[in-house]
Amino acid sequence: MGKSLKNWRSIVLFLGMALFLLILAVAKVVYEKVPEGKSGERADELAVEILETLGYSSWREVQYVQWTFMKRNHYRWDKKNDWIEVRWGSNKVLMNTQNLEGFAWKDSERQEGDKKKKMLEKAWSNFCNDSFWLIAPFKLFDEGVERKIVIWEDQEALLVTYNEGGTTPGDSYLWLLGEDKMPVAWKMWVSIIPVKGLKATWGNWEDTGFGSVSRVKKIGIVPVSVTDLVLTQDLSKICLQRNCFELLEPSGI
Repeated sequence: MGKSLKNWRSIVLFLGMALFLLILAVAKVVYEKVPEGKSGERADELAVEILETLGYSSWREVQYVQWTFMKRNHYRWDKKNDWIEVRWGSNKVLMNTQNLEGFAWKDSERQEGDKKKKMLEKAWSNFCNDSFWLIAPFKLFDEGVERKIVIWEDQEALLVTYNEGGTTPGDSYLWLLGEDKMPVAWKMWVSIIPVKGLKATWGNWEDTGFGSVSRVKKIGIVPVSVTDLVLTQDLSKICLQRNCFELLEPSGI
Protein backbone atom coordinates (compact mmCIF):
# COMPACT_ATOMS: atom_id res chain seq x y z
CA MET A 1 0.00 0.00 0.00
CA GLY A 2 2.79 2.40 1.00
CA LYS A 3 4.80 1.56 -2.11
CA SER A 4 1.75 2.09 -4.33
CA LEU A 5 1.08 5.48 -2.75
CA LYS A 6 4.71 6.44 -3.24
CA ASN A 7 4.52 5.50 -6.92
CA TRP A 8 1.38 7.59 -7.37
CA ARG A 9 3.07 10.55 -5.72
CA SER A 10 6.02 10.17 -8.09
CA ILE A 11 3.68 10.05 -11.08
CA VAL A 12 1.78 13.12 -9.89
CA LEU A 13 5.07 14.96 -9.25
CA PHE A 14 6.35 13.99 -12.72
CA LEU A 15 3.12 15.13 -14.40
CA GLY A 16 3.18 18.34 -12.40
CA MET A 17 6.74 19.08 -13.49
CA ALA A 18 5.92 18.23 -17.11
CA LEU A 19 2.91 20.54 -17.02
CA PHE A 20 5.03 23.31 -15.48
CA LEU A 21 7.68 22.96 -18.20
CA LEU A 22 4.99 22.93 -20.88
CA ILE A 23 3.49 26.13 -19.48
CA LEU A 24 6.93 27.74 -19.48
CA ALA A 25 7.52 26.70 -23.09
CA VAL A 26 4.12 28.03 -24.19
CA ALA A 27 4.65 31.25 -22.24
CA LYS A 28 7.99 31.77 -23.96
CA VAL A 29 6.29 31.56 -27.35
CA VAL A 30 3.23 33.55 -26.40
CA TYR A 31 5.21 36.38 -24.80
CA GLU A 32 8.23 36.47 -27.08
CA LYS A 33 9.28 40.09 -27.21
CA VAL A 34 9.77 42.09 -30.39
CA PRO A 35 13.54 41.98 -31.03
CA GLU A 36 15.66 45.07 -30.75
CA GLY A 37 16.74 46.55 -34.05
CA LYS A 38 18.60 49.47 -35.55
CA SER A 39 16.96 51.93 -37.93
CA GLY A 40 18.86 53.96 -40.47
CA GLU A 41 20.52 53.69 -43.84
CA ARG A 42 21.29 49.95 -43.77
CA ALA A 43 17.68 49.08 -42.89
CA ASP A 44 16.45 51.09 -45.86
CA GLU A 45 19.09 49.52 -48.12
CA LEU A 46 17.98 46.03 -47.13
CA ALA A 47 14.34 46.92 -47.79
CA VAL A 48 15.30 48.16 -51.27
CA GLU A 49 17.23 44.93 -51.93
CA ILE A 50 14.13 42.90 -51.06
CA LEU A 51 11.96 45.00 -53.36
CA GLU A 52 14.43 44.70 -56.23
CA THR A 53 14.58 40.92 -55.78
CA LEU A 54 10.78 40.72 -55.94
CA GLY A 55 10.40 43.02 -58.96
CA TYR A 56 8.54 45.82 -57.17
CA SER A 57 8.90 48.21 -60.13
CA SER A 58 6.79 45.79 -62.21
CA TRP A 59 4.19 45.46 -59.44
CA ARG A 60 3.66 49.22 -59.52
CA GLU A 61 2.57 48.99 -63.15
CA VAL A 62 -0.23 46.43 -62.78
CA GLN A 63 -3.78 47.80 -62.69
CA TYR A 64 -6.05 44.86 -61.89
CA VAL A 65 -5.58 42.09 -59.33
CA GLN A 66 -7.88 39.17 -58.60
CA TRP A 67 -7.45 36.48 -55.95
CA THR A 68 -9.18 34.25 -53.40
CA PHE A 69 -7.95 34.11 -49.83
CA MET A 70 -8.36 30.90 -47.81
CA LYS A 71 -11.00 29.69 -50.28
CA ARG A 72 -13.61 32.00 -48.75
CA ASN A 73 -12.92 35.68 -49.53
CA HIS A 74 -12.87 36.69 -53.19
CA TYR A 75 -11.38 39.93 -54.50
CA ARG A 76 -11.21 42.07 -57.60
CA TRP A 77 -9.03 45.16 -57.20
CA ASP A 78 -8.58 48.13 -59.51
CA LYS A 79 -5.27 49.22 -58.01
CA LYS A 80 -4.94 52.38 -60.09
CA ASN A 81 -8.35 53.74 -59.06
CA ASP A 82 -8.41 52.32 -55.51
CA TRP A 83 -11.59 50.34 -56.14
CA ILE A 84 -12.34 46.86 -54.81
CA GLU A 85 -15.02 44.23 -55.08
CA VAL A 86 -15.18 41.86 -52.10
CA ARG A 87 -17.34 38.72 -52.01
CA TRP A 88 -17.83 36.23 -49.20
CA GLY A 89 -20.72 33.79 -48.86
CA SER A 90 -23.83 35.49 -50.23
CA ASN A 91 -22.35 38.95 -49.56
CA LYS A 92 -20.87 41.42 -52.01
CA VAL A 93 -19.34 44.87 -51.50
CA LEU A 94 -18.06 47.47 -53.94
CA MET A 95 -16.04 50.23 -52.32
CA ASN A 96 -13.50 52.99 -52.78
CA THR A 97 -10.49 52.28 -50.56
CA GLN A 98 -9.66 55.98 -50.22
CA ASN A 99 -12.94 57.22 -48.74
CA LEU A 100 -14.34 53.78 -47.74
CA GLU A 101 -17.66 54.58 -49.39
CA GLY A 102 -19.50 52.08 -51.54
CA PHE A 103 -22.37 49.64 -51.97
CA ALA A 104 -23.34 46.36 -50.33
CA TRP A 105 -25.59 43.44 -51.24
CA LYS A 106 -26.73 40.35 -49.34
CA ASP A 107 -28.42 37.59 -51.33
CA SER A 108 -28.48 40.08 -54.25
CA GLU A 109 -30.53 42.52 -52.15
CA ARG A 110 -29.05 46.01 -51.83
CA GLN A 111 -28.30 46.96 -48.22
CA GLU A 112 -28.64 50.39 -46.63
CA GLY A 113 -28.16 52.05 -43.27
CA ASP A 114 -26.43 50.11 -40.47
CA LYS A 115 -26.44 46.85 -42.43
CA LYS A 116 -24.56 48.49 -45.28
CA LYS A 117 -22.14 50.17 -42.87
CA LYS A 118 -21.29 46.88 -41.14
CA MET A 119 -20.74 45.11 -44.45
CA LEU A 120 -18.45 47.89 -45.70
CA GLU A 121 -16.46 47.72 -42.47
CA LYS A 122 -16.13 43.94 -42.70
CA ALA A 123 -15.10 44.13 -46.36
CA TRP A 124 -12.43 46.73 -45.57
CA SER A 125 -11.10 44.73 -42.63
CA ASN A 126 -10.95 41.55 -44.74
CA PHE A 127 -9.25 43.38 -47.61
CA CYS A 128 -6.59 44.89 -45.33
CA ASN A 129 -5.73 41.48 -43.89
CA ASP A 130 -6.02 39.37 -47.03
CA SER A 131 -4.21 41.76 -49.39
CA PHE A 132 -1.43 42.04 -46.82
CA TRP A 133 -0.90 38.27 -46.95
CA LEU A 134 -0.68 38.65 -50.72
CA ILE A 135 1.65 41.64 -51.12
CA ALA A 136 3.16 42.46 -47.73
CA PRO A 137 6.75 42.58 -49.09
CA PHE A 138 5.69 45.39 -51.45
CA LYS A 139 4.60 47.56 -48.51
CA LEU A 140 7.99 48.13 -46.89
CA PHE A 141 7.96 51.86 -47.68
CA ASP A 142 4.30 52.61 -46.99
CA GLU A 143 3.56 55.78 -45.06
CA GLY A 144 4.19 55.37 -41.34
CA VAL A 145 6.39 52.27 -41.73
CA GLU A 146 9.43 51.93 -39.48
CA ARG A 147 12.27 49.69 -40.68
CA LYS A 148 15.05 48.24 -38.52
CA ILE A 149 17.91 45.80 -39.02
CA VAL A 150 17.90 42.80 -36.67
CA ILE A 151 20.60 40.14 -36.50
CA TRP A 152 18.62 36.91 -36.30
CA GLU A 153 20.48 33.60 -36.16
CA ASP A 154 23.62 35.34 -37.44
CA GLN A 155 21.80 36.75 -40.48
CA GLU A 156 20.39 40.17 -41.30
CA ALA A 157 16.62 40.34 -40.97
CA LEU A 158 14.27 43.27 -41.48
CA LEU A 159 11.93 44.33 -38.70
CA VAL A 160 8.97 46.28 -40.07
CA THR A 161 6.47 48.13 -37.86
CA TYR A 162 3.31 49.65 -39.30
CA ASN A 163 2.52 52.69 -37.19
CA GLU A 164 -0.26 53.88 -39.49
CA GLY A 165 -2.84 52.53 -41.91
CA GLY A 166 -4.88 49.37 -42.12
CA THR A 167 -7.09 48.30 -39.24
CA THR A 168 -4.42 47.27 -36.71
CA PRO A 169 -1.69 49.94 -36.56
CA GLY A 170 1.31 49.06 -34.39
CA ASP A 171 1.81 45.53 -35.73
CA SER A 172 5.39 44.34 -36.31
CA TYR A 173 6.84 41.71 -38.64
CA LEU A 174 10.37 40.33 -38.78
CA TRP A 175 11.25 39.28 -42.33
CA LEU A 176 13.69 36.35 -42.49
CA LEU A 177 15.58 36.24 -45.78
CA GLY A 178 17.49 33.87 -47.99
CA GLU A 179 20.94 34.67 -49.34
CA ASP A 180 19.31 36.19 -52.44
CA LYS A 181 17.23 38.51 -50.18
CA MET A 182 14.07 36.59 -51.09
CA PRO A 183 11.76 36.41 -48.03
CA VAL A 184 11.48 32.87 -46.65
CA ALA A 185 9.41 33.55 -43.52
CA TRP A 186 8.24 36.20 -41.10
CA LYS A 187 7.64 36.34 -37.38
CA MET A 188 4.56 38.28 -36.28
CA TRP A 189 3.73 40.53 -33.36
CA VAL A 190 0.17 41.51 -34.19
CA SER A 191 -2.82 42.51 -32.10
CA ILE A 192 -5.24 39.95 -33.55
CA ILE A 193 -2.97 36.95 -32.79
CA PRO A 194 -2.30 36.19 -29.10
CA VAL A 195 0.89 34.24 -29.84
CA LYS A 196 3.65 36.82 -30.10
CA GLY A 197 6.50 35.96 -32.44
CA LEU A 198 4.46 33.36 -34.35
CA LYS A 199 6.32 32.24 -37.48
CA ALA A 200 4.86 31.78 -40.96
CA THR A 201 6.84 30.58 -43.95
CA TRP A 202 6.61 32.23 -47.38
CA GLY A 203 7.51 29.95 -50.27
CA ASN A 204 6.89 28.88 -53.86
CA TRP A 205 7.58 32.37 -55.22
CA GLU A 206 6.23 32.89 -58.74
CA ASP A 207 7.26 35.62 -61.17
CA THR A 208 3.88 36.88 -62.40
CA GLY A 209 5.30 39.42 -64.84
CA PHE A 210 4.18 42.09 -62.38
CA GLY A 211 6.48 41.10 -59.52
CA SER A 212 6.97 37.87 -57.60
CA VAL A 213 4.19 36.52 -55.39
CA SER A 214 4.38 33.74 -52.81
CA ARG A 215 1.91 30.98 -53.65
CA VAL A 216 2.46 28.86 -50.52
CA LYS A 217 2.44 30.26 -47.00
CA LYS A 218 2.15 28.18 -43.85
CA ILE A 219 1.79 28.75 -40.14
CA GLY A 220 3.30 25.51 -38.91
CA ILE A 221 1.56 22.92 -41.08
CA VAL A 222 -1.52 25.10 -41.64
CA PRO A 223 -1.61 26.58 -45.16
CA VAL A 224 -2.53 30.23 -45.78
CA SER A 225 -3.82 29.86 -49.30
CA VAL A 226 -3.90 32.36 -52.16
CA THR A 227 -5.66 30.96 -55.23
CA ASP A 228 -7.30 32.18 -58.47
CA LEU A 229 -4.59 34.83 -58.77
CA VAL A 230 -4.70 37.10 -61.82
CA LEU A 231 -2.57 40.21 -62.39
CA THR A 232 -3.39 42.06 -65.58
CA GLN A 233 -3.81 45.35 -67.41
CA ASP A 234 -6.93 44.04 -69.13
CA LEU A 235 -10.19 44.53 -67.21
CA SER A 236 -11.92 41.84 -69.28
CA LYS A 237 -9.61 39.24 -67.71
CA ILE A 238 -11.32 39.70 -64.34
CA CYS A 239 -14.70 41.20 -65.36
CA LEU A 240 -15.86 38.89 -68.12
CA GLN A 241 -19.20 40.51 -69.01
CA ARG A 242 -19.08 44.17 -68.05
CA ASN A 243 -17.15 46.65 -65.92
CA CYS A 244 -17.54 45.21 -62.42
CA PHE A 245 -16.54 48.60 -60.94
CA GLU A 246 -18.96 50.77 -62.92
CA LEU A 247 -20.97 51.83 -59.86
CA LEU A 248 -17.80 53.33 -58.40
CA GLU A 249 -17.29 55.70 -61.32
CA PRO A 250 -17.47 59.39 -60.21
CA SER A 251 -21.11 59.55 -61.26
CA GLY A 252 -21.89 56.56 -59.04
CA ILE A 253 -20.74 57.92 -55.68
